[in-house]
Amino acid sequence: FLLAALLWMSVEAVNIYLAAVMVFDHHVSTTFVLKAATIAWGFPLLAMVSTVGPSSLYDYTMANYCWLAHTPLTYAFLLPAGLILLFNMVVFVIIMYKLVTGYADKRKLRGAKSDAVHSWIIQQLRRAVSLMALFGLTWVFGFFVITGARIVFAYLFCIFNTLHGLFIFVFHCVMREDMKKWR
Repeated sequence: FLLAALLWMSVEAVNIYLAAVMVFDHHVSTTFVLKAATIAWGFPLLAMVSTVGPSSLYDYTMANYCWLAHTPLTYAFLLPAGLILLFNMVVFVIIMYKLVTGYADKRKLRGAKSDAVHSWIIQQLRRAVSLMALFGLTWVFGFFVITGARIVFAYLFCIFNTLHGLFIFVFHCVMREDMKKWR
């Protein structure tokens, strides 16, 4: 289920990339959702089947914890999740670069004042945090739990991931201009 959730976040990253970067140059096919669903649900199923199938050759679960043992954890979860998060980070950087440079060009043409620059910086930070929540980049803290600084990153991981839905609600419902009329 976790891989499927991360892959759906990648689908959202691709959607936002198409909307923000490829604004006029993209064509979303009518079967995009079908293709996305096939990938987002099929790949985790494939990862699970490929590790459960030969599980007679190794321990599939840990003895003391209800979690995957080292080998299936590495190949069926950590490797794919790491690649998904890396993809989401790359898309995040591309989108933020496009948004920042696009506004900077407009600002040069208009001759912006310092108040406008300050509000622009706040808006970009809000966009960045919003996209980070949508793309599931808070899961990066989960990867650092594996390293030596476990406690700090475990707390950050738990705090940010429990607030994931709240971040999405606040940034995409409460703070949207078109939703403010409903208050």
